[in-house]
Amino acid sequence: MKSDRPAGSGQKVQLEIDIDKLEALFVTGQLCASELRCLNGTTKARIWNLCLKSCHQR
Repeated sequence: MKSDRPAGSGQKVQLEIDIDKLEALFVTGQLCASELRCLNGTTKARIWNLCLKSCHQR
């Protein structure tokens, strides 16, 4: 879907995503952990571990 907003417009959304789908996005390179901002420590730890796991799979 094309957006009328310029890239980097600073607009954000909060969402929830299945961990398996997130892993698939990391493994295929469609998403990088540096593009995310974790809202709590539990999420940060899960993303960290998922990132390490997906890097190993690449």
